[in-house]
Amino acid sequence: MNFKQERINFIVHSPLVPVVNGIRSTATNLILELNKICDLHVILILGSNNLPNDETFLFLRKNNVRFSEVVANAEKSAFFEKLKVLFPYHLKAEQNVAKKISLLCGNDKAIYFGTSFDPVAYPLAKELKVPFFFPADSITLFEKNKKVSGILRLIIKKIKIYIASRIENRIHFSNFQKIFYVSSNDIECSQFYSNSGKSALCRIGVQKPSLFKSYKLGTNRNLIFTGVMNFGPNEDAALYIIDELLPYSKNTFNVKIVGMNPTSAIKQRANNNVIVTGAVADISELLITSDIFVSPLFSGAGAKNKVIQSLAVGLIVVGSTDSFSGFDTLPPGAYIADSVQEFVDVINSLLILSPLELQSISDSAVDYICQNYLWSASAETLLKSLSE
Repeated sequence: MNFKQERINFIVHSPLVPVVNGIRSTATNLILELNKICDLHVILILGSNNLPNDETFLFLRKNNVRFSEVVANAEKSAFFEKLKVLFPYHLKAEQNVAKKISLLCGNDKAIYFGTSFDPVAYPLAKELKVPFFFPADSITLFEKNKKVSGILRLIIKKIKIYIASRIENRIHFSNFQKIFYVSSNDIECSQFYSNSGKSALCRIGVQKPSLFKSYKLGTNRNLIFTGVMNFGPNEDAALYIIDELLPYSKNTFNVKIVGMNPTSAIKQRANNNVIVTGAVADISELLITSDIFVSPLFSGAGAKNKVIQSLAVGLIVVGSTDSFSGFDTLPPGAYIADSVQEFVDVINSLLILSPLELQSISDSAVDYICQNYLWSASAETLLKSLSE
């Protein structure tokens, strides 16, 4: 299907860069792919603290993406921003933003790239009947998957699940045309709590890699974990690797903890065997010089961009069951471990394989991801939805 003549508005919150795993990575990659196959116009919703000519503007100009800006006076506190969502009929400032966006879109088609806690979503749904794209995961499933112990924490968890499901439900029963999720697990959860019949799948993916892991020269026991490190599940995973996995193993591993905003708890644990890099411009080089991507994620939902990205360059992944929750079937190159003992056993069993055996696993992982998880396919899925 040829979309080149169609003008598509991609409505998204700024900033888009620096690019990291997660929401920003999804947004920037979709923008790059959509810009190749249609007449793309990005509408940036700017918080009051965003200044012109920031990294986001430079990114869009560098890639010849047309864009417009709409200023929204965001709450200084994330708590109050979320609180506003619980009272969506009193969002006067957001209603004005929605009207401005509607004027910019005119009669052209549009996609809204937002989150459940986004106050702009509700008034925008009244102005534009467009598809809604959840860039991360179902917030209901996210709360449901949290591991807690104790009666009080279990009660709090149930309350959070209820609040999350009500917020997500409002998105479903607003005027949004279709609700895109990044994994079938998220869709299944949304259909249980918000059976609007609007849920659809649009997988997150990767750009076709140009660099690939080579196991042919052997391994050096180098492990890596990536993510936004002040995000709770990522911080927990990093500390699990350093505090539990490394001391338990009889073998010496070198670990790279890669990603923006490392917490003080993570930075304090840096040593000769633990390198904390902070944000990096390009993660590919770090991935292909590692031997195993370790992903002890024990909460969260959705597809894990970090796992897809690692498999795409041929890096073998050893992760918890939750790390692979976004896949319909366990992909080649992915191995499950849900305890310290299992992580150590699986990693050691892999690293004693011959270089040829490891390379065969690596090549199979690359083939699978490139056949099923490229951003180009995701962009086409979104555009086809606009023509239905």
